[in-house]
Amino acid sequence: MDKHLKVAEHRFAEAVKTKRKLRERLSEVEGETAVLRKKILEAQARSSMDPVTGLANRAAYDERIKDEYNRWKRFKSPLILMVWDLDDFKLVNDRFGHQAGDKALRVIGQILQKSLRQPTLLVGMVVRSSVCCCLVPNWTRLVLWQRRFANRLRRVDFIQEISP
Repeated sequence: MDKHLKVAEHRFAEAVKTKRKLRERLSEVEGETAVLRKKILEAQARSSMDPVTGLANRAAYDERIKDEYNRWKRFKSPLILMVWDLDDFKLVNDRFGHQAGDKALRVIGQILQKSLRQPTLLVGMVVRSSVCCCLVPNWTRLVLWQRRFANRLRRVDFIQEISP
């Protein structure tokens, strides 16, 4: 009986050690998981942003337009897709260089973001070269947003902004 008791005590002690080691390893894995989860979220955010402007890129836009189209079909709520082009933007690149053109796009992107008072107004934004798109929920917001954006854009001295 003593022999069986010692074997049982030994097994119990080993089980306690194993349990402790497993808990330590589980804690390590949970920490690693949290780090990886954070990296994945950061990578997802980067993959949906244009590196030049910091605005949503084409992939993010494509995803969002599908969602908004399905929402429109389901609820029949207004949805406006506004598309515009920056006239003669190629001349900026030709005259001042691509770095200056990128800087101008960053300035325009910042103006776009500052022009939006409600974050829900800008559903998707694409800036590729000089073509921009924006999904707007209604005409009233569209008109207000256009005025605010145009006024801010007119006040920018681009020559000063894009100079090194």
